[in-house]
Amino acid sequence: SKPTVSIPSSATIGNRAVLTCSEKDGSPPSEYTWFKDGIVMPTNPKSTRAFSNSSYVLNPTTGELVFDPLSASDTGEYSCEARNGYGTPMTSNAVRMEAVERNVGVIVAAVLVTLIL
Repeated sequence: SKPTVSIPSSATIGNRAVLTCSEKDGSPPSEYTWFKDGIVMPTNPKSTRAFSNSSYVLNPTTGELVFDPLSASDTGEYSCEARNGYGTPMTSNAVRMEAVERNVGVIVAAVLVTLIL
């Protein structure tokens, strides 16, 4: 069946971001492949120039993709494919994730309020 994804629409640069892909009908259980902007993501990001600036761990068995830490270059459209060797591999809908800066204004305001108190 078509896999479902859990992808945050935005995540803070420097923090951990977890993306998940799952599909419950496959027997035997599916293995998962992730795509960023339509390009297959290698298990080891340092093995390909396109992903060498990324720090992620990809688990093809659980379907989990973890960025730790997230960088600005991780912004993009993510989708995953489930395949178990039987039938046709199925691909999820693509979901855009934006890597955003920490809100410096809120941090400065919090420090000022703390100093005033």
